[in-house]
Amino acid sequence: PESSLPPSEDWFGALFQLRPAFFLAANLENTIEDCTNTRSDDFGFGQLNFRLGVLNNIELNAVVNPYNTDRSTHNYGVGSSSDYGFGDTVFGGKLNLWGNDAGDDVWATALAIQPQFKFATARDGLGNGHFEFSVAAPFLMNLPNGFHLSLQSGVASERNPSNSAYATAALGAIAID
Repeated sequence: PESSLPPSEDWFGALFQLRPAFFLAANLENTIEDCTNTRSDDFGFGQLNFRLGVLNNIELNAVVNPYNTDRSTHNYGVGSSSDYGFGDTVFGGKLNLWGNDAGDDVWATALAIQPQFKFATARDGLGNGHFEFSVAAPFLMNLPNGFHLSLQSGVASERNPSNSAYATAALGAIAID
């Protein structure tokens, strides 16, 4: 049977807008936990964020942390430990409810839902060894002169600092760039 689509239309290409992207990052974190008198210096290098646009409004992502280090100093200098290796892996996606990263027009907006799932792939001592989940709602507005306003709120189910139970955390961020 003949197709009802004109030969010039690629229905598969129109349905699946594959736009691969790749990001490389490094991060440094310093945390002091008052309840345990522990200072933790964490460093991650080579974080790979793979993103794939599947449809015009849906994106999938995978974040791999190939090298992390953690150095913990207990009781403010009395005893320390360190570990290094492969970190946790995150899979997630983004569903644009309207807009698509807001386009280029001034005052254009975009809103999305962005779930993320963390799987415990880190060695003991680097990760907490547990699954974690978050969902956020990023909002973007283009401002005059090429600036952007980003607002993001969300909720996460994460392990508590002593890693003995799950805790619910509120997420929030505001940025102008």
